Amino acid sequence: MNDIHFKQNYFVSKVLPNGDIAVYSPRGSAELFLLSGFALRVFNAIKENSLGSLTEDENLKAVLGLFAREGLIGLEECPPTTGTSGQVQRHWQKLSFWVHTTERCNLRCKYCYTTKGTATLTEEVSRTFVAALKQDCLLKGVMEIDLKFAGGEPLLAMPSVVFLMKHARAELEPLGVRITLSIITNGTLLNEENVDSLKRSKFTVMVSLDGILGYNASRVYPNGNPSFDHVMKGLSLLDRAGVRPIILSVISNTNLAGFKELVDFVVARNYTLGISFSRECIGMPKTLAMSFEEVESVLLPQLEWLANATLDKYPSISFNGIKFSGKRSRICSACTRYFGLTPKGGISSCQMTIDTPLVDTISPEEGICSLATLYIARNIPEKCLQCHWRFACSNGCDVLAKETGTVNEHPFCSIYELLMPFLMTIEARKLQELRKR
Repeated sequence: MNDIHFKQNYFVSKVLPNGDIAVYSPRGSAELFLLSGFALRVFNAIKENSLGSLTEDENLKAVLGLFAREGLIGLEECPPTTGTSGQVQRHWQKLSFWVHTTERCNLRCKYCYTTKGTATLTEEVSRTFVAALKQDCLLKGVMEIDLKFAGGEPLLAMPSVVFLMKHARAELEPLGVRITLSIITNGTLLNEENVDSLKRSKFTVMVSLDGILGYNASRVYPNGNPSFDHVMKGLSLLDRAGVRPIILSVISNTNLAGFKELVDFVVARNYTLGISFSRECIGMPKTLAMSFEEVESVLLPQLEWLANATLDKYPSISFNGIKFSGKRSRICSACTRYFGLTPKGGISSCQMTIDTPLVDTISPEEGICSLATLYIARNIPEKCLQCHWRFACSNGCDVLAKETGTVNEHPFCSIYELLMPFLMTIEARKLQELRKR
């Protein structure tokens, strides 16, 4: 038994504060898993070349089988994934839509990539959109529709939100289709009336907040005044109504230093936190872009703190597009099962391309699924194919790669490589939290 050894450079393991070990193996399932109890003893015994001491345990064979299937031991090297983008397998069970409810917005966030105007979703556009969805449900077998209302500021167009919601439910739910609803708001226009409406209609509420006080400085009114105090009032209304929002934060060089303070705030209020990086915002001013040096010196120590922090309840935090949940070929399902709906009735590949839709008008007879295309073909570099994290980042955003003229290595690969070990540990801590429930 002592001749069993781990395959070198096949997997990543991290010791968690309580002694459990998190393992991520791209050669196996590429799904993050935790080791504790007897499995942890076996793992440590293999490392210490002392597995012989456990040979009498009847569970040893099962644990070794798991390790082999995950590529940790005794498994020939798995072939790398294909070097080019291939045909996307489309499963139409669920479709998701970014509904760009209106171009109007009462803020002027410094990194916003959407056009400001007056166009707002009309009842006619909503009827045509739902008719196309109905065709997809009947002909393609779609059984779940996820509508994410955004903008612009969707609370400026609540009648449009309510109409599309009610019409979709009236037309699709009798077919057995499940409809889920969410809304992304800047939080400044939340009031008792719309909070009550969102709660009764079972919306997931997402509120944009980049940091506490001055760390929210990129989210301002047209006259330059800060929005933080008004967002706090909106969050308090949600709290009183029993609605626990998801906080969406864009990390840039203006709020890097405030990350820990933001996490403390989220933990105190029992919120969920979704993080994206400013370098992913097409059209973002260069003055907001994070450098490798800034991430290394400012953000990295705070991620290390979060990865190892002793907290009564570990927060639910996700980093945009980063997942340790299997062998993904793409970072998202844009233009396959996820689309954007423009205020004028066009369909785009995602919210990042809302100003350049695939079509300007929807055909109710053809549905939306007919617009699904192959995503941008990219030659994946050998470096990526051999990287431990290739399935976690899935080579990044295709749209960003196209916009930045980088169709090979992802434009901020070096930053991802720096952050991944800590993001993996944070994800493992979340799994531990789920075990407690």
